[in-house]
Amino acid sequence: MNDRIMPGIIEASRYSLMDEATVVTIAEQVNNDLQSLSLQSWLGTLSSCELQLRAIENTAIASAPANHGFSQHLQVTHQTGQQDALSASLSASFTLDCLVAPGPVLSMSFLFAAFVTALIAGLPRAYSPQQRQLLNVLSDVGLEWQDIQTVLTHLQKNDTASLQWYDFLIQRIQSGSLSVEQLMQSANASDCIQFHHDRQSVSIRGIEVPLSRTPYFYYALYAHQRHDDAQRNFSACDDNGWILNPASGRANPEHTRLLLNLMKTHDGHQKAIKELEAHGVRAKTMDQNRNKVKEELIKVLGESVAEQYLFETRRDSRTGRNHYRLKTSATKIILPLL
Repeated sequence: MNDRIMPGIIEASRYSLMDEATVVTIAEQVNNDLQSLSLQSWLGTLSSCELQLRAIENTAIASAPANHGFSQHLQVTHQTGQQDALSASLSASFTLDCLVAPGPVLSMSFLFAAFVTALIAGLPRAYSPQQRQLLNVLSDVGLEWQDIQTVLTHLQKNDTASLQWYDFLIQRIQSGSLSVEQLMQSANASDCIQFHHDRQSVSIRGIEVPLSRTPYFYYALYAHQRHDDAQRNFSACDDNGWILNPASGRANPEHTRLLLNLMKTHDGHQKAIKELEAHGVRAKTMDQNRNKVKEELIKVLGESVAEQYLFETRRDSRTGRNHYRLKTSATKIILPLL
């Protein structure tokens, strides 16, 4: 612009009186020439651009307002010759008006958003205090970084249950009661409780907890009730799986039959089997075995973790007796086939 347009304006003004009419005439000629100038953006984000001369020295030139996306004001000063009496200089103002092309702009916006998303995803994940503590403990016991990431990725939730599970893992690893193999099993296990009738144990998040035989079968009774009720009465209402403590001298025949089937099939105590055959399921026996299950789960998992897999209760307004069921959702109970 400095080398082509400005010398022409100076040359035109050198032989004319620089009154307003002359300035307007020169500007019209320059703007006519500028209309033939093709301006393109490198990325194709501008559909068209127009350059207009708006003022020469202090004389403004009236022109139609631009109806484009944005405008840029340009101030250009040109001087010919050396700094002497024969040199000539001139200052002119131009406006560059451009219309934005929506397609390329939107494409670039999407590309930029995708780039920023990928950049954020590639940043190191922020760990909670419990996760950082677990990371340090795992490093101290010599676990490989890839295995540490597997554990932390699987346990990435920050809900109350997960935080309690972090505390359990940290305590057990520090005490030496949890091996690296058990830790990796837990990291790869689902958040479920699995019952093993053949060896009277349950696996909770991959950690196997052995139980005494008779308490185990009573625990399995509640698990079957929770699971089977949900299968029979599938609905949005989660009000399944309750077992009402039997009244004195009135055993529940269905629960008695299921318990006897479990115990006879999976090597239950003969004394417990004979008692069931003689008296059926009694409230006192159910209370004792629920308490025994609670004691044995807490011994292995700690109270805060074990509580999630124990019992909840509600009172029956008609009989005054209590209903009990497992807190664990039916979808998280895994049972072998009977």
